[in-house]
Order: sequence, then structure tokens, then C-alpha cells
Amino acid sequence: MDAEEPGIRDKALELLGSDPQDLQTNILNLTSPDHSLHSNARTLLAYLGRHYTNSLCFRVSCLILSTSDASIRETIVNFLRLLLTASGSHFWMILSIIHRNDIKRLFLECLEKETSTRVAKILCKLALDVAVESEWPELVPFMLRCFEASDIRVQETSLFLFGLLSETLGEKLSCEPDKLQSLFLKCLGCEHWRIRAAAVGASVRLIVFLMGTSSNDLLEQLSAPIMDTFDDAMENGKERYARKIVKHLTVLMRKKPGFLRSRIDTCIAYMLIMAENKVWSEKSRHLAVKFLITLAEERHQGFAMLKMLPDKITRILSLLFKMVADIKDVNSWYEAESHHKNSGETNNCSYGKESLRRFAIAKHVDITDEKFITMLAEYINDREWQKRHVVPATLAQMIVGCSEEMLADLTSVIQIASISSQDSHPRVRWAAIDLLEQLSKYLCPQLQNQHHQLVIPLLTKALLDFQNPRIQAHAASAISCFSQSCTSSILKPHLDVIVSMLLKLLQKGSQSLKEEALTALASLASSSQEHFQEYYVAVMPYIKVMSMQGKSNHRLLAKAMECITMIWMAVGKEICRKDCQEVVELLISLQESQMETHDPMRICILEVWGRLCKCLGKEFLPYMNVAMPHLLQSAAQLKIDFTNESLNASLNLLEEKASACNMLCSCAAELKEDFHLWIDEVADTLIPLLKFNLHHEVRMAAASAMPLILDSAKLAVEKGHILEVDESPVMKLSAQIIPAMTAALYMEPKAEICARFLGSLNGCIQISGPYLTDNEAKFLMDEITKFLIARSLRRHAREQGVAQDSDAGERELLKEESGNEKKVYNNVGDCMATLIKRFKLSIVPFFEKLLICVARTWVDRTTIEKKLAVRIFHEVAEQCGEEALKQEYFLQVMHYQSYLPFLLEACKSDKPEVQQVAAWTIGICAEFGGSFFKTIVDVALSSLNSVISHPNALQPDHVMVHDVAVSALGKICYFHYDNIKEAEVLSTWLSHLPITNLLNEAKVAHQYLCRVVERTKTEPLSVYLPSIIRVFAEILWAGSNLATAQTVSQMIGLLKNSKQTLPTEWASICSSLVPQRRNFLQAILPDT
Repeated sequence: MDAEEPGIRDKALELLGSDPQDLQTNILNLTSPDHSLHSNARTLLAYLGRHYTNSLCFRVSCLILSTSDASIRETIVNFLRLLLTASGSHFWMILSIIHRNDIKRLFLECLEKETSTRVAKILCKLALDVAVESEWPELVPFMLRCFEASDIRVQETSLFLFGLLSETLGEKLSCEPDKLQSLFLKCLGCEHWRIRAAAVGASVRLIVFLMGTSSNDLLEQLSAPIMDTFDDAMENGKERYARKIVKHLTVLMRKKPGFLRSRIDTCIAYMLIMAENKVWSEKSRHLAVKFLITLAEERHQGFAMLKMLPDKITRILSLLFKMVADIKDVNSWYEAESHHKNSGETNNCSYGKESLRRFAIAKHVDITDEKFITMLAEYINDREWQKRHVVPATLAQMIVGCSEEMLADLTSVIQIASISSQDSHPRVRWAAIDLLEQLSKYLCPQLQNQHHQLVIPLLTKALLDFQNPRIQAHAASAISCFSQSCTSSILKPHLDVIVSMLLKLLQKGSQSLKEEALTALASLASSSQEHFQEYYVAVMPYIKVMSMQGKSNHRLLAKAMECITMIWMAVGKEICRKDCQEVVELLISLQESQMETHDPMRICILEVWGRLCKCLGKEFLPYMNVAMPHLLQSAAQLKIDFTNESLNASLNLLEEKASACNMLCSCAAELKEDFHLWIDEVADTLIPLLKFNLHHEVRMAAASAMPLILDSAKLAVEKGHILEVDESPVMKLSAQIIPAMTAALYMEPKAEICARFLGSLNGCIQISGPYLTDNEAKFLMDEITKFLIARSLRRHAREQGVAQDSDAGERELLKEESGNEKKVYNNVGDCMATLIKRFKLSIVPFFEKLLICVARTWVDRTTIEKKLAVRIFHEVAEQCGEEALKQEYFLQVMHYQSYLPFLLEACKSDKPEVQQVAAWTIGICAEFGGSFFKTIVDVALSSLNSVISHPNALQPDHVMVHDVAVSALGKICYFHYDNIKEAEVLSTWLSHLPITNLLNEAKVAHQYLCRVVERTKTEPLSVYLPSIIRVFAEILWAGSNLATAQTVSQMIGLLKNSKQTLPTEWASICSSLVPQRRNFLQAILPDT
């Protein structure tokens, strides 16, 4: 640019001349609507920024002091902040030390002299930016001095500055907490409201930073003055300052809720008064509601404080109900073509609904409470439709938070929906339908299974409301949602009525009605499956007409095509085959046309190809040559430009890409070996997308496709569709896929996607197992180990962050992430099991790093990591037998002898999940440990006994642990019979049988019971015979749930033998059984 405009330097330097007005004018021109002025100013200032950075920054700083107009100063300060900090320019660090010091001095002077509160706040933010970048020793002393200034404006600025600095420079500011506390107390007692409100903010920041340290007593002394300031603001009607204080108190409630405990009753009362004060602004009222919801959502102290004040909860609900009732009747709502379903809802109504939803999720709404029921009754019987509308509208908002309570009394909720659906006002009826749709979505399938006879008639009746097309459209949408979780047997009796009504909407409905009717028909067909076949002939002509009308309306066409293909998938290819060619021709013509990125048909075409393939199966092959190029082209869009296109267009392209990837995956799954012609192209397209970070669905679809295309190649080779010449196609493809998947796995931040990657990786290992070499197995082990270490560190860092933050949403995300983390480790275990089965003992040396990672620091590991270590140990022992345990190398790596004593001690843990892992591992060691285990049999028995004899052993939280421990005890009885005290151990074991909760474990344990009985000699058998017969009777009574067919047969044989050899004892024992079991044994073992 400099070479093209040689005169730019001279023009730019003129701005740094003696007259500051030129520089000021150019800065102001940056905001000019005149493009020429704006462009020229931008060019000159950019040149100075690059070549004369020091002089420009200093001159601009001087301008702040020399300009009397506050609006001009604001523009200059904003420009300077942009210049120093925006877009990572780091101009501040480029400046010379002399200029930095000069500019800092000017900043402080500006802060002290600034008369505009607005400009002062921008200056404070600029000071924060500079303080973060470099040392500024003069800043804190300046601020402390300003706290005691006589000018209230300077005091207010310094208090605001403290609030900003406390978040990033807290340690420097807290060196003298007693002095700060004293200054803040003085400011809180000031007669000027501006200072008092600002002092509340500064005090809150100090409390948030120092609460929980040795300064607690000092901070507690701020509590009363803060609340007194709020009291005074409320009592004196100082809305502006009360609003500011509420903002600060909300921060305090979110960060340090316990600080307000002593005054929480008064605090809530004032918030309610503020929220109910219609004289005050809506903004103020909503801030008060925000505080109350923040209190409710604080899961520990806030939750407890609010639960202690049930009357306040009732008042909060009453307040929120009144807010939801603030709704107007507007004409736009009645226009069926309009998608603004919330037309007429005020901001107050919308905020009230959202607050109710959050309040319910926080578990503060008891729908069975008498006061709540009374409130509902009052509203549903009110003369005003707005209040009647509140009941179904609020219940719909509360479903997520009150799902358990609603499930317990679902009939009452449906009754409310039924009453509201017959209301005289359309908006109340619409809200009733919306309630039914939300119930269908969140309380499925219980609603569908138990109450379909009540719900379906309500929805079908709403379809007849031709005076209100919006209600009809919503009823069709609700039917779609309801049917998605229905069985075909539930829907079958209602299909005649529903289908006929939906066809009427297709005949004479508006476009939005037709779209909803098509979606509902598609959903009905999908759930009804073969029961929809009898409607095919009647329905298809209507949908074909929709598709013809949709040629000029692609939104309608997309819905019609979706409906057609969903119906085809339901009724099967034998019925739909004759109509396929017509749809294929339409798809081909659409593919050849130019469609905008927002056109719904772009994604619809992809999905229709996928459904056609799934419906036709192998018969889809003739269409692959027209479908595949389009799918591959959409999937291969790697460059999506967010700068040159609108955001919506870019998001549409991402959705299209994800759909294409999913459809490729679907085709590979359906066509299997016949997909081999496109394997290379699909692999080349999808493998790079494993790291596509703009859309997680793309990565998940790409990962899911990997084992499918690998399997296609393998089947194609096996069936002779592909010839193996120099290199196996499976080996070649595997060499591409597996390294790409492990590399992408390491980079993937989301646990849910990691779990999908690992599941697919395990599938790839299973398919390519015969082709994998030892080196490739070692590579896999190293990569998975590296991944586990990275995930462990990431999870630990996040847990620490959440522990320091009381944000409820973050805790919920962590809880969800924890569930996904379990899937990750389970899938890692699956991969390890597959490798162990393939390589047997030869893979043991490759486990070193992984086992060090999950086993050697056993005490410090999480339960899911311990389970993984145990599973690896079990898989090696099971696949390789005692040979693996005899290998000194394996014992050293597993630290068998060092962590086994810890496992025995872990049985006494107060955490059931830890006990379960320990008991499970003891069972494995007993089964495969051989002579290594004999030395600790007594200790192991003692540890297991502490689990099964625990007072809470059969409680819900511990019963799984009990069953695992009993199973482990059985393995000791069988494998180490000669090393146990028979009378004591067998009696204990039999007294805890049968196992009835962990069914897989039960079948194993009961098999070992049979083996122990078979091995036991006749004399001791008679001692335990009563217990054995009792246990056998219970197991046999349960049928196949508790024992395999082989075990059942074995038990019956043992019982026959005991009946024959010990007839007297047998008769006596049978007489002591409960009648049901006695009669059952007599039936299967009749006297001969």
C-alpha cells in the first residue's frame, strides 16, 4: 500500500503535528457514514499504527485530556482501547517503556478528572487491559487513594475499577483486606447513593475473592451494611440503585451463597416486593426474578435455604404465574401461515415461562402440594382467558423438572389438558395441545402405553377445529410426537380416524397445515409399520399431489418426499416398488438444478437417497451411479467459508455435509459387499472428516462408517467381488483407517464422540484382526494409552474447575460428561478384549504402558479406571489361563502382589462402586490365580464377608456389590476348596444364595454351586442338604432368569440323586419349604 500511495506518509505525519485537531477529526471520521471519510481516516491511522506506534498511542492519550466534549472523549477512548488490545494486536507490548509509563500516568490523570460516568467506565476497562498485559505498581495505590477522595465521582470510578481488577488481580488487591474492608464500610455508610451502590459491588467482589480464607471475620462485617443499603434503597424507592444492588447480590448468590444465609428471608421478601412492583421498570422486576431463580438453582446452600421457606416458594410460584398471564390476543397469532406461535406473548410472559422451567428443574415445585393445586384450580376456572391459559402453559414448562411427580399422577395432568382443550378461547386450547405434545415428548412411553385412550381422542378432535388452523397444525404436530413412541398395536385402532383427518388437511389446508399433516403421516407410518399397508393406496395419491405442488415450493416438496420415503420404509419394497421410479426421476432432475444453500431440498435429496437404499436393499444398486456422486460431493465440502457467506448459509452447508455422511454410512450398512465399487472414494472422502472440527455429527458419521466400509471390503474379497493380488484390500484399507482413527481420537474433546470412535475402532480391529501384525497391535496399545492419559488429565482439570464454581449448568454438563466417560472406558475395554482374543499371550508385553497408567497408581484412580484395569486382567486371565499369571513379566506389570492387598482393603470402602470393583477382581484372582492366590485365601474370605454381611448389603445402593461378592465367594469355594474351612465358608455362601439381581453373575455363581455340590462327598453333603435344596428350589422356580439350561438340567439331576440316596432327609426338607416351592419340586420330581 505504501508503494502505491507515496503521499500517504506525509498525510499521516501531519496528524502527529502540533495541531491535535487533525488527529481528533480523523478518529471521529472512523464513525462517519461517509465511506470516503471513513476509508481515508482508516488508511492514515493504520499507517501510523504500523510505523509510528509510540507517537500515535501517546498523542491519542493526550487527546482525552484536551477534549471537553464527553461524546468525543468516548470515541477517542474507544479507539485507543481498540488500538491497544483488539484482535491480538498487542500494541501495548510494542510500545517503548518510556511511552508506556507516560501513557499510564495520563490514564490515571484521566480517571481522576473524568466527569462522564460512561467514559470513566470505558477508561477503567482500558486500565484493566493494560494491567493484565504488564506491571503497573502505581495503579492500586491510586485506587486506594481515590476511595477516600472528596469528589464522589472519583470515588465511584475507583469502586468500579476495583470490581474489574478483582477478577484478574485479586492477589495484589487483597494484600490489605482490613484496610479495604474499612474503606468499603465507610463508602457503604456514605450519604450519596451512587457511592453506596458502587460500594456494594466492590464489597461483593472482595467477598467472592476472599471468602473461605482467614479474612472471613472481616468480610462478615460487610454483610449488615450491604443489606442495609439494599433495605434503604427499597424503602426509599431508589429503583436505579436497588437494581444495581440486585445485580451484585445475584453475583454473590451464584458465587458465595452462604454469605447471605442470615438475611435470606428479608432478601427474598424484598426481591418479591421488587418483582411485584408494577410501578418499577420491567428490567428491574426481571432482575429480582433472576436473583430468586439463581437462589433456587444453587444446588447446595441456596437449595437448602429456599426449602426452609415454603411460604416464599408459594409466593414465587404465584409471581411467576402472574407473569405468564401477561399475554395479549393479537391477529398475527391466528394466521396459520405465520410461524410466530408466541405472538402476543410479552417479554414478561416469556421471562416468566423460562423462569418457571428453571424453577421446576431446580426441584422447588411440588405439583402435589395443596397450595399449588389450589392455585391451578383458581386459574383454570378464572373468567379471564389469560389466566386459564396459564395452567396448561406452565405445566408444559414444568415437565422436565417435575417428570417423576407428573408420571405418578398423569391422569390428573391429562384431565387438565382435557378441560383446557375444550376452552372457549383458541389460545387456551392451543396451550392444551402444546401440553399434550410436551408430555408425549418427555413422559414417553408411559403416556402412550397407559393413556393413549385419553390422549388420542383429544388430539384428533383438535384436528377438526377448522376455524383455527394454527390449532389444527399443532394437533398434527402433537400426533407426530405422540406416535413416535407408540407401538403399532396402540395405533392400529385409531389409524382410520387419524389418517382420514390428516388427508382432509392435505386437501384444504394452508401450507403450514399440509407440512404438519405430512410429518404426522410419516410418523404414523414409521410407528405402525405393516399396519399402514392398508392405507398405502389411499394415501399415496394425496402425497403425490403435494409433491407436484411442491415443485415451485421446495419446503412443501421436501416434506412430501420425506413422507413418501418414510411410508415406503414402513410398508416394504413389495408394495412401494412400482412408485420408486417416479421419485428417482424427480430426484435426478432436482440434482441437476441449481439450488440455493438454504433450499431444504438440498438435504432432503440426500436423506431420500438414504431411505430408498434402506427400503430397497440390493434393488437400490441400479440407482447408485446417480446417488453416489451427489452424496460424495455434499460430503466432500471441506471448505465452508464463514466470512463470505451468511452464517445461516454456512450452517446449512454443515447440516448438508452431516446428512451426506450419514447417508453414505447407511448405504454401506445396507449394501455390504455390493458397496465395494465405491469403497475407495468413500474412504478418501470420510477419513479426513474424522478431524472435521466444525460439526460433531460429521465426525460421528465418519467414525461410524469406518468399520462398515472395512466390512464391505472384507465381504467383497470373501465372495470374490475383489481379487487379492499383491496386497490385501482389507489390509490396505485397515492401514489407512486405524491410524487415522487413533489420531483423531487423541484430538477429540467430547467424551460422547470418543466413545463412538472407540466403538468403531473396536469394529475395525475385529474385522481386520487376521491382517494385523504385532507392530500394529503395539501401535494401537501405545495410541490408546496416550489417549487415556490425556483424557484423565482433561477430566481432572475440569472437575477441579467445577468444584471451584457453583454454576448449576456446568455441574449438569459434568454429570452428563461423566456418563459418557463410562462409555469411553467400556469401549476401551472392548478394544483391549478384541486384541487379547486375537494375539493371546504375544500381546501381553505391549500392555506395559497401559497397565502402568491404569494399575500402578490404583489408589489414585477413579472407579471407571479401576474397572478397566480389572477387565484387562480378567480378559488376559480368561483368554490365556494360568499361563499368563505364571509369566513374571505380567505379574510385575500388573503389580499383582502389591495392589491385591489394597483390593482386599477396598472391600471395606464406604463407596459401593469401589467395593464392587474390588469384589469382582478378587473373584477373577480366585478363578485364575492358582497357587498365587492360596496365600491370601483367608484374608480374601474375610474381606468378602465384610461386604455380604454389611447391614445395608441388600439395600438398593449396595445390592449389586452383595451379588458380586457372593459370586466371588463361590469361586473361592470351587477353586480353593482344599484351602477353606468348609463348614464356615459353605454355610455362609449358601445362606446368601440365590443371587437375584445381577442375572449374568447369578448364572455363573449358580453353575459353580452345582460344581461344588457334585464334588462334595456324601457325608458332608447331608449337612448342607437343607440349604442346597432351598437354593435349588428358588433357582428352578425362577426359570431361565437365574440359571442356564445346562445348570437347570444339572440341578434337577442332583436333586434326583439326593432324593434317591437320602429319602428320609429329602422328605423332611421338602416339608419345611413354602407350599409353592414344595409343590413345584414335587411336580418336576414326581415319585416313581
